[in-house]
Amino acid sequence: MTKGYIQKPIREPMGLKDENHTILVCSNCDVPLIDILTTNPEFDADMTFQAICCYCGDHSFETEVHGKIFVGSTEYALFERDEQVDGIVVLHTAKGKKEWQNSK
Repeated sequence: MTKGYIQKPIREPMGLKDENHTILVCSNCDVPLIDILTTNPEFDADMTFQAICCYCGDHSFETEVHGKIFVGSTEYALFERDEQVDGIVVLHTAKGKKEWQNSK
């Protein structure tokens, strides 16, 4: 992977974030890519995540998550592998059980 591969998008972050789940959504085609479940919010850890889209090749917005976590798939994208790039955990995906139909 070449340096500078991941770029910070200009738009504001989109997606679902509730008490326990953070969904990483592609900034281009809006597919839900990764479901990050916070299992222990009091655990002293902060990590920044970004997911690579298996449909269009773009990526989600950088998202910081605090606590002990579990990285999971969505019905549209499967968690394939991860790597560290400049302090960001980059999550690679593969197409999931359902095919994403972009509504844009």
